[in-house]
Amino acid sequence: MTKKPSAITIPEEYLCPISWDIMTNPVILSDGHTYDKSSIRYIKNSLSPITKFPVNIKNPIPNRLIKGFIDKFIVKNKIKLSNKKKPNVPKTKTKSKTNQKQKTKTVKSLSMQSTLKVKPKWRF
Repeated sequence: MTKKPSAITIPEEYLCPISWDIMTNPVILSDGHTYDKSSIRYIKNSLSPITKFPVNIKNPIPNRLIKGFIDKFIVKNKIKLSNKKKPNVPKTKTKSKTNQKQKTKTVKSLSMQSTLKVKPKWRF
């Protein structure tokens, strides 16, 4: 009998509230919330999708703290992202000189609503 791959539960804080994908480049906007930088182009009329107040999307501030947590989570759970979404994790040197191939688990779909059972708090 073959084992079914277990679903990885991604913390809601690591998901963009616009796309519900894991954030690879988290930024803070003037409403104080964190979004993925690639998703802020979908904000219409410069209104925050969470607070519905005007938000400045031209000057996002990188959220390095969340970025570090997400990168560690991706490495720890051996999540393989597409080429566009690779975390900036420094490579560590191994003590042995032999090449050791590590097995990685792949997530077939990063659609958070279907795979990870995340219910969004709001919808467009």
